[in-house]
Amino acid sequence: MKAYLTLGTPPGEGGISIIQLSGPGALSLIQKVFRSRSAKKTSLAPGRLYLGDIREQGQRIDEVIVRRTPGRKSLSGLETIEINAHGGLISARRIIRCLTRRGARQILPRQLIELTGKSNRPTRQQSSGLDRIQQEALAGLLSASTPLATEIFLAQYQGALSDKIKKLKNKSSDAIRSELKRLLKTAALGLALNHPKTILLAGRPNTGKSTLFNYLVGRERVITHHRPGTTRDPVEETIVLNEIPFRIIDSAGLTGKKIKGDVIEKMSMAETRRQLTQTDLTLLLFDGSGPPRNQDLDLLALLKNKLFIPVINKIDRPHPKNFRREFLPGKPIHLSALTGQGIARLKQRILKITGLNLTSNRTKPTIFTFRQYQIIKNIIKATRSTGQKKINVKKQLNQLLNS
Repeated sequence: MKAYLTLGTPPGEGGISIIQLSGPGALSLIQKVFRSRSAKKTSLAPGRLYLGDIREQGQRIDEVIVRRTPGRKSLSGLETIEINAHGGLISARRIIRCLTRRGARQILPRQLIELTGKSNRPTRQQSSGLDRIQQEALAGLLSASTPLATEIFLAQYQGALSDKIKKLKNKSSDAIRSELKRLLKTAALGLALNHPKTILLAGRPNTGKSTLFNYLVGRERVITHHRPGTTRDPVEETIVLNEIPFRIIDSAGLTGKKIKGDVIEKMSMAETRRQLTQTDLTLLLFDGSGPPRNQDLDLLALLKNKLFIPVINKIDRPHPKNFRREFLPGKPIHLSALTGQGIARLKQRILKITGLNLTSNRTKPTIFTFRQYQIIKNIIKATRSTGQKKINVKKQLNQLLNS
């Protein structure tokens, strides 16, 4: 009997590692290697937590907590055994190695979703297999990085968006268009949770980009130094603002004109320039401890027609009287990346400028993939024409659920 193994937590050091066994052979496999301390038998009643050890050839591999979820109640529709082990790569690898030796097949979370879509058994939420939207929601659940993302994806998995689409099929074109236009407003949050927006830290050398990066990340991820040009390669991490994940990138210092310096420096700056065209938002840093330079003006020109926030850093130092803030468009954020002063205002500005300073009913229908977004936009466009046949609209609604 088959058992599929997936690692439910990102690789690396952490408090716990979550390993999932799924499939008809999951229960019999775990019974061979798990020894419970809280029950004499290894029947593993559904829903209960069991403390015990994973053992192989009489040797304890790790102390774990195990929970069994029957297929009719699990997210995937498959019999599932969740193993909560100690964090870190070593413990997880030892358990995975033990289970694969017993016949479990390790797969990626998205491969489990494909199996779910092909052979899903009925659950309490639905009387048939998962539709396309629910499969996408399950993928979101497996990679959700915040409680907000988990709750919204869970609601879509349970049918919030699917049920909404199904109810539209018997409505008029005008009613469908009106409902979908309201639904389209949920996409900003749903897409941001599923595909986090990118934030690039840019500026001329030694404006404090890496110090700000470390402060936002919450640890010293990048080496900082008073000497300009310390950062050569872009460094990326994920931060969370108001339960919404963002990808933040620290970049090499930029000069606005022709690049001078060694080959590596030229390549680093070229990469930063490329990223300027691809990120969703740029934080353009200026050194507030001295007067603006011509390089600063050149960098502003590079960001013409781009979404960015001007940030005057190093306000913990004395400001010269000739620092001309009037050359900056909009209202800049004044902060100290060293002390944290002004960081809260920066976070609020990021949420506002990206349109994510919002609250959400976490159980309402929400668009959360680009596929869903594009199909719904196409339907709205199609229903603007009075000659549009109703059957075509229905086909496009079906495409949301089945394509």
